[in-house]
Amino acid sequence: MMFELTDQPIFVKRMETLDKRAGGFVSFEGRVRSVNEGKTVTGLEYEVYTALALTEGQAIVREAVTKFGLFAAYGVHRH
Repeated sequence: MMFELTDQPIFVKRMETLDKRAGGFVSFEGRVRSVNEGKTVTGLEYEVYTALALTEGQAIVREAVTKFGLFAAYGVHRH
């Protein structure tokens, strides 16, 4: 069980390289929209409060493992 933050692009592993006990795999990729509320989006800026983000990310991963009986979970968020 792990959660981390990165400023680098995230590349999801191919299914063949994942643990053979896994019966499923979930990946979510968010993208910046080119239009929001009818206006062109030219960029996106936000900040991360590292200590809080790591604490909350770890709590989310831990809850998923407990709630769904997962044998492994990994989360990463790009900032």
